[in-house]
Amino acid sequence: MITTNAYEKTYCCVSNSLNATRHLDEVVEFLQSMARPVTCKEIGTFVWGNAYKDAPAKKIYSAHLGQMLRHLRKGGFVKVDYIDGTPVETLSYEYVEPQNAPPRKLRVHDDDGNEYIIDNPKWDCKKHRGHFEDVKKTIIPKIKVYYWVGE
Repeated sequence: MITTNAYEKTYCCVSNSLNATRHLDEVVEFLQSMARPVTCKEIGTFVWGNAYKDAPAKKIYSAHLGQMLRHLRKGGFVKVDYIDGTPVETLSYEYVEPQNAPPRKLRVHDDDGNEYIIDNPKWDCKKHRGHFEDVKKTIIPKIKVYYWVGE
């Protein structure tokens, strides 16, 4: 980074830019040295060590790292990709419609070609009553990874 003298640091814009780019060289070095895409957690652990994982400082460090990576991506130095994480099974309590019930709404067309969605006249709320139950869902998280493409 470019060094500044004491007089230049008195300007607010200079001190703000110095604070915003404080660890940028370390992030760029780490991304350039990696042959594979890396996550934010790997980059943050390299730059700040175990302090990146601590609860009080984690929000500050992750926001600072996110800002640097966003600016590197906008500048065309870094590309972003998404990979699948390990699947997670969760239970959610949801309303389940009965299996053999007709649809609640119908899509109808008039003579002019207009389309409307109306209530189904054959739907009987007493006959076709659903129920709430635990539904098991499998969620595959998407993890954002970064890799260096700049010069």
